[in-house]
Amino acid sequence: MIVPLLALLFSVMAHCQTQKQTSSYCDNTGSFCVSVGGVSKGEALVTVQSSATGWAAVAFGTTSMSGNTPAYVGWTGEGGSAVQISQRRLVSHSMPAFEATVVPVATPAWATADFPFAPSSKSLLFSFNVPASLVNATSFNCVYAFSNAAPSTRNTPNSAIARHDQVGQFKLNSAALSATNTTSSQGGASGNQSSAKFCIDAAGTSCVVIVRDAVAKLASVTVYSSLKGWAAVGTGSAMAGSTMFVGWKNDGKTVISQRSSGGNALPSTVALGTSTFTAIDTPSSIQIPNTTNTFFSFQVPESVIITTTTGASNFIFAGSDSAPSDKSNPSSDFPIHSLKAAFSLDVSQLGTASTGVSVEANPSRATLILMHGILMFVGFAVVMPFAIFIARYMKSRWVKYWFLIHLLLMTLGSGGLMIAALVCVEWTLGLDGSTFVRNGVHGILGAAIIFGFYPVQVVLGVVCNALYNEKRTSVPWWDRLHHWLGRLIGLAAIVNMYLGINLWSNGSLGYAIGYWVWIALVVIVLFGVVGELLMVRRHRGVQFNEDGSTVGIGRQTVALPVPSVVGTSGHWFHETRMALSNSSGSSGSSIGGGSGYVSSSKHRLHNLVNEQQEVDKTRGHFTDDGVFKLPAKKAHKYQI
Repeated sequence: MIVPLLALLFSVMAHCQTQKQTSSYCDNTGSFCVSVGGVSKGEALVTVQSSATGWAAVAFGTTSMSGNTPAYVGWTGEGGSAVQISQRRLVSHSMPAFEATVVPVATPAWATADFPFAPSSKSLLFSFNVPASLVNATSFNCVYAFSNAAPSTRNTPNSAIARHDQVGQFKLNSAALSATNTTSSQGGASGNQSSAKFCIDAAGTSCVVIVRDAVAKLASVTVYSSLKGWAAVGTGSAMAGSTMFVGWKNDGKTVISQRSSGGNALPSTVALGTSTFTAIDTPSSIQIPNTTNTFFSFQVPESVIITTTTGASNFIFAGSDSAPSDKSNPSSDFPIHSLKAAFSLDVSQLGTASTGVSVEANPSRATLILMHGILMFVGFAVVMPFAIFIARYMKSRWVKYWFLIHLLLMTLGSGGLMIAALVCVEWTLGLDGSTFVRNGVHGILGAAIIFGFYPVQVVLGVVCNALYNEKRTSVPWWDRLHHWLGRLIGLAAIVNMYLGINLWSNGSLGYAIGYWVWIALVVIVLFGVVGELLMVRRHRGVQFNEDGSTVGIGRQTVALPVPSVVGTSGHWFHETRMALSNSSGSSGSSIGGGSGYVSSSKHRLHNLVNEQQEVDKTRGHFTDDGVFKLPAKKAHKYQI
């Protein structure tokens, strides 16, 4: 007799305790009611009752539809059949994106005890479990909505739904809910735990969840994604210096690899004996959407410091649909990511559950990187080509000013833009504690150009101008060095700008095509067409005297070198071109204004000299020893 009485007493005590753990809300008409209670094993029971004939929904931890939080939507099936419940993501004032199907559970009597109206056969009533981390704060904000319009397909939980007829917000007080929370360290957040979650995409198909356990001094991390190849989470806000954990599926089993990243390159594998993580089963309190293809969970000790206990911690996410080359090998190579994000999670406050914040829009990084790219592109792909164009093709037209313009464009123009771009990238790198050389090939090559080649090139340009001698008969080595170093810098800059654009755009084909189209316009149109046409026009209008020198059409006479040996014709061509160039840019010169001209075609000149043949004796000819002769006492026009 005593045993049944004790059993009855304990049952009543348990029932009363459960009722005390219930927190509920109803709108002022009783059209919508919700209760939260029964926290056990990391889950809380939620019950929704509504007079709506279409659907009803509730969301926790937000005051609007754009809180990036999960919402739970339910309705009855066709003909009053089984209730359909779905988890959806609130990201904007549009239809919430479907995330997962939620299994309905039986509604206990105590769940509706506080509702003003008892449920009827016409009422919409459903119950389901949610992670306790959503509702274990002392108080938390909620929103609700319902509609009398039926979903498009009642028997499908991911059906489209009509716009709500009524929406509202409220706050629940759940101080008593966490008192008996028995959540393990792998689940939601209890009084000794804190949790945080961030979803990379609006649909919530790629997310990272971290649960910190202050007693066990462990952090549990769960990563899940709809990507079919691999997914990864890493510390910091960039790859440089990040400790990363990469996971993928291999014949139904999970492979997790700890990596160390030095920059925008394949992260290196951490030796198995020195890795700091322990693979665990995904906690049951974390709902994995049915769209998930890759997911894994692991634990790390607090001493590893992937999270801080004083505030938010920065993380990065990456993944791809392309699988690693050897899925059975944790050290396998894997292809570049097709999805990436940077975000922060805060698990410093015990007993709370929070939502992460994206840091992609932080001007301290994304905007600075974009400004760095724009400034470098203008400096190297716009200003520098025009500076080189002026030095090569505009000397004869801008005799007094070409060098000053060239110098200013190369120093204050390209140089100034490079300095501004360096400020942007140095500021950005400072946020991660990384350096140029740890930032991959792009950083190394850029540092070599800016800190090495470019200063030398500027100094060489000043030296060449200072040592210039108008009577020289050949091009000195320092001029040649200046010319070839400039070509080397131009080629290296073209390659490095492409590397930078590829990193910034995540390999976007459109940006790559746009870049190479611009480079082709500069090289082919500006230099190959416009520049060379200017060069040909500059070398027209030259007369030869009897001794092989030339007479300018006007007041100036320009002496051209005359080859005495056939084999020296190549040097003669170069020196002839130099003489004509200097002549056409001199004060008072009228070279280029007459009807006669000498072509700058090296091919024709070589043919004439090498064949050692007589050319139109009425205008002149080459002798056997390579000397060009003209009839005496006459000045003739000759075209080569």
